[in-house]
Amino acid sequence: MAKDTTSSFEPVLLESALDERLSERQARTHLPSWLWAVLWICSVYLAKSVELPNLSGIFSKSVLDSPEISRRTRASAPNDIIPWAACPDLTEYDCAYLSVPLDYTNPKPNETVSIALRRLPSTAPLSERLGPLLLNPGGPGGSGSQYVVRRGKEISVILEGKYDLISWDPRGASTINMTTPSIDCFASEGDSMRIDSLEALIPYPFESNYSTDSIKLLDAHYAVWGQACATHGNQNMLRAVSTAFVARDMKSIMEALGQEKLNFWGFSYGTYLGATFAAMFPDLINRFVLDGVCDAETYSRDLLEYAKTRLRNNKQVYEGFLSSCTKAGPSRCALAKNSTDPSDQITDLIKTLQRSPMPIPRSNSGPGVLRASDVISAIYSKFYAPSSWPSLASALYEASQSNGTAIFEMTHPSSSSADYTPRATDDNLFHRTLLPSSTSVINHAIACGHAPPVSASGVSAEDLKPWISDLNDLSIAGEATMDGMAACRHWTIEPYEAYRGPWSVEDGLNTTSFPILFIGNTADPATPLPSAEKMTKGFGPDSARLLIQDGYGHCSLAMPSICTAKTVRSYFLDGALPDSGTHCDVEDGFLFPEDNYGTTMNTVPPGDKALAEALMRLSEEPTSISSGMSMLA
Repeated sequence: MAKDTTSSFEPVLLESALDERLSERQARTHLPSWLWAVLWICSVYLAKSVELPNLSGIFSKSVLDSPEISRRTRASAPNDIIPWAACPDLTEYDCAYLSVPLDYTNPKPNETVSIALRRLPSTAPLSERLGPLLLNPGGPGGSGSQYVVRRGKEISVILEGKYDLISWDPRGASTINMTTPSIDCFASEGDSMRIDSLEALIPYPFESNYSTDSIKLLDAHYAVWGQACATHGNQNMLRAVSTAFVARDMKSIMEALGQEKLNFWGFSYGTYLGATFAAMFPDLINRFVLDGVCDAETYSRDLLEYAKTRLRNNKQVYEGFLSSCTKAGPSRCALAKNSTDPSDQITDLIKTLQRSPMPIPRSNSGPGVLRASDVISAIYSKFYAPSSWPSLASALYEASQSNGTAIFEMTHPSSSSADYTPRATDDNLFHRTLLPSSTSVINHAIACGHAPPVSASGVSAEDLKPWISDLNDLSIAGEATMDGMAACRHWTIEPYEAYRGPWSVEDGLNTTSFPILFIGNTADPATPLPSAEKMTKGFGPDSARLLIQDGYGHCSLAMPSICTAKTVRSYFLDGALPDSGTHCDVEDGFLFPEDNYGTTMNTVPPGDKALAEALMRLSEEPTSISSGMSMLA
């Protein structure tokens, strides 16, 4: 078990954290201090039409003396030492910063990370509150503060409002969140997005019949990320963004909240983070749900092998898309409009675009060229959320009829130069100037260091050809998933700490203080069911149970299941454990639904209506909201 070198660091007030964060942004954009102040205040007022408290008091400790704030935020956690205050952007949430060591293996008071936190307070009567529960949406690097805003209320419905839902912006991913310092691999955050956009212009190897030159071109592009970070990045921070350190951040948050053990619900990469925490701190587990489970053992051992294992359910997902389209018929699935099998239509479209890419003179993403690689990228991205399958089918059908605008827009960001410039957004703390989405370099910085370096294994660009072939054998969209792991070939930065096992009781993994509930879908495109089965077996019967949801998509929230939600509710509220291997069905009619599907959910028992409505809203977007289809999950 990893040695705990955590030191005691006091939480910092929002005021000082804000000054630190503004100073960093100001330095990077070279704006005068007075202009930064004006822009920040304007952004808070203009970003949303919400009633804000007096700004003069938001960042002072006196705000905690407010009877309303004290009653709302402190009653359920009397030992909480985090200086919570009403968020200035959305006052129904609480916000704070917590200062933790930058390097847990060698903590120094003047080298810290300032973690941004957001909380949705419990709505239950005081006597029924169960304390704080941490959420992680995945990524790696996904913004927890955004996730609490976007999905916190729906998750609270599942949990009957009995928990304070808390999440944080993980260290290192500051282009989309509020935690500092950043990794600074590129001269500007806009450059980080530009390099991602340039990748979209490079053909996938299958488009050039897997020529060595095409693979070398793509490999050279991947090298940009590694070389930029190794040469120009914040080396101290780059070595301090490992999942082991994020797990230690969770421990620091738990302790600052005055808790002896941790409640946690992690999705996608959040399951790798949660498993790492459980392996490092088995005695600190209270209620732990790991939903959409990563194969932590393979991932921490062999990155290129992990890229293949994560695709094991892709054929089932694709077959589910095709069969449910055919079953829905032409009124609900555009690909069923003619007599040609949907699979043949898609294959023909890919082959046609491989021979002759389609010009797109105008779209919401700007002009461009639709290529075969765009089609497979769109297909894989929509694998995550079955709620998007009707729009995918429609876009594919239109492209087969020589109108590729919709499918092009699915895979290309806006071409406006403004989209490579950080901007104020609606769903981030203080509406500060942030990029619209995560960038690949964040994924690489967090994920590439967890396994022994690919760069040390002697894998060359030419060696990638059979590996790419294996990916394509596993999925129609295999090449759409390769960039993250292939880019790790060029990553040379070793983390200060990386947890690489053990991952099974047979190898020395310790029993957790309460069993973990693993959840896996029968057809998940990024975290297949065999991974959940493997991790459950590895932790052992005393430490783990497995709940299987019979459905498609990434993580259990991809499709509504009252059975799954009630099982999770019973686990978190009462500690009730299902038999390992228990199956839950999803709700009927969700795939390619009838126009009135939303109203048919009203047929559920009256006591489940609010739960059903929350599950419908949760299914509307992939779980990993900030990073989309990341390299890990």
